[in-house]
Amino acid sequence: MIDVKVLSVSYPPNEAALIWSVGSSDSGSVRVRVSYLLGNLSKSFNYRAVASKDETSLTLSQYMRLQKLRQRGPSAAPASGPALANGSSSRSA
Repeated sequence: MIDVKVLSVSYPPNEAALIWSVGSSDSGSVRVRVSYLLGNLSKSFNYRAVASKDETSLTLSQYMRLQKLRQRGPSAAPASGPALANGSSSRSA
């Protein structure tokens, strides 16, 4: 088993990037999972349900909206942000 470690994480100035430096005990392929928390974001969820014409099934969609919070001013009011659909499912009655 190859031992992989994160050596450093940096945020280059004036770039929308995150740089990870990693090291390992040996060469080879390794499956990794990268996760991190983002700051200054708000999120809200909306749901939409649509019944079939014969009302025997229901399609339920979930939408998540992320908004970047402004960092200036005392209230940190939300700025405009993209709406992202993160999933949908169908359900039979």
